[in-house]
Amino acid sequence: MGFSTDDFNLANLPVAAVVTDREDKVIWANDALYALLKTASEQLVGSPLTPMLGDVQDIGTPSRIRGELGASAIARYLTVDDSGHRRLLQCDSGAVPGTDFTLRCVIDLSDMDNRARIGGRFAALALDRPNLDAESGVLNRLAVLQALQTEISRSRRYGNPLGAIWLSVEEATPAEELVALVKKASQALRWVDSMGRLTEDSFLIVLPETNEAGAQSVAGKILEEHGLRVSPTVVADEWHGEDSVDAFLLRLTNATAPVGSAA
Repeated sequence: MGFSTDDFNLANLPVAAVVTDREDKVIWANDALYALLKTASEQLVGSPLTPMLGDVQDIGTPSRIRGELGASAIARYLTVDDSGHRRLLQCDSGAVPGTDFTLRCVIDLSDMDNRARIGGRFAALALDRPNLDAESGVLNRLAVLQALQTEISRSRRYGNPLGAIWLSVEEATPAEELVALVKKASQALRWVDSMGRLTEDSFLIVLPETNEAGAQSVAGKILEEHGLRVSPTVVADEWHGEDSVDAFLLRLTNATAPVGSAA
């Protein structure tokens, strides 16, 4: 059967992603995967993926774990290049619903700036289409507000801090700039964090167990040398114990001193 990334919100995944058939042959990959493996599309598509990832490693954990959105298989691979440089890759895999294909998100664990679990999280979300914004590839408004509500309930119960970031761009910002902003922001997030689209021109990031200073730090990373043509307004704050979801959002969106501005 045929395959289209449009059917599964894969094109905008902010991690290295690849789709393989039952014989492990690559049928689609994004640019991030080509860059990670340092290969061209004509060398990758139609070839078995596993040999390109390296030697399988024993990770000492069950080969399948269950996350928020279903089971995901995890494997790690070690490669050593001609100069002796060692690279450890983690591959999170999940079945593409209604097909014989497998979606894999690959992360370079030897890169200390990488968020080790974010790939699997995006792999799972990509296959849960009703929860995603089709244009940006992140959670839609309903899903990210549900994530915020869940974390507020958890913070009320356990007394943990909860941070959030509101990103806003100018109206009619081109879609490719929105996607670039999402990719940049995702690089500053942990696997437990959630990002979703609130409106046509704004996004919400939910940061569990993060106080105001921590949220400000994450926001600063998003702004640092972002290399984007769009200049987002970024507001970071901490949930107050009495805040409802609406009250917290109102405080974020009405802030008079965005990150990077003079208070």
